[in-house]
Amino acid sequence: MKTSEILTFLKAEAFLLSAIPMVAIAASFFFEIGYLGFYGVPPNVIEVDLYTVIISCMCLVFLLYVVVEIFYTVINFARKSNKHLTAFCISLIPSLMVLLFAGLYRVSQLLWLALAFFVIFYLYVLDLIKQKGSVEVEAKKDESLILVDKFKGFLFVAILMAGLSLGVGYNVALEKVSYFVVGDDKVLVEIYGDNVVLAYFKASDSGGILTGEIEVVKLSEYTLKGEQQNLGKVRSVKDEERRANVEKVSKL
Repeated sequence: MKTSEILTFLKAEAFLLSAIPMVAIAASFFFEIGYLGFYGVPPNVIEVDLYTVIISCMCLVFLLYVVVEIFYTVINFARKSNKHLTAFCISLIPSLMVLLFAGLYRVSQLLWLALAFFVIFYLYVLDLIKQKGSVEVEAKKDESLILVDKFKGFLFVAILMAGLSLGVGYNVALEKVSYFVVGDDKVLVEIYGDNVVLAYFKASDSGGILTGEIEVVKLSEYTLKGEQQNLGKVRSVKDEERRANVEKVSKL
């Protein structure tokens, strides 16, 4: 992206940029919801500290830069191409976003939604090109967005980041293999201020199995004794029951 394009974007999207701290707080909160949700911990124990918000802001700025860089690259390439290739390039953007959610939430059905988005946006962009004559006319029109449109953009970004953060948090817990084991049947999930969140598990050959039972204790009243262990990927009781049912069905 050229320097002039960066300055133009900063001027046009000053409202969105000023809202980054607010979005960072929301993203941090939803990340923790996704992370704790894997262990069955209610979200009322979550505390978002300043350090987490700062890290979230840095990640958001980096992500925003990458997204804008990709967007401008696609648009610039589309402007130099014919209308069908232009529609193809622009339609990739929403489809890739849906694919990202499909990967995070492991929902294969979203692949069909991504395909539907691609087809719908492809036909929509083709129609716009026929009406306006070029993408540049529509782009110039978008530069005169009013405050309401900016607020809509803010809501879209906030909802998008909340959804992504929720999925990332859940996947972090899902892929976690190393735990601080307290006693023989509890693992440390997280510490929020003075609250220590512990989850009960049962050891197995293929990794720990969460029982669904949790315990929240005060750090000032509780002595953490244990050791860091590689348990492998832990699974919930519901996952085990689901897998057992699938095996039974496959044997029939």
